[in-house]
Amino acid sequence: MRRHYAVLALLVTTCLAAASRAEEKKADSAEKFIKAWVAVFNKNDPEKLLEFYDRSNKTEIIVSSGVRHQGYKAVRKAA
Repeated sequence: MRRHYAVLALLVTTCLAAASRAEEKKADSAEKFIKAWVAVFNKNDPEKLLEFYDRSNKTEIIVSSGVRHQGYKAVRKAA
């Protein structure tokens, strides 16, 4: 019976370690994405900035003047 608990504990520890590493990778990739977006935004290049947005009708942005653009086509026209 002690063996079962030891195996179970080892299995749980292994799964938690793998999940922790996966979470770190996601956070790292999100940080890289945001840094890339900021770099393009600072260059003020609308064409390159549009590459970061999803090409669907659900895409929505609100610009600093408060104007709302809904759908990728509307976002593209605003750029």
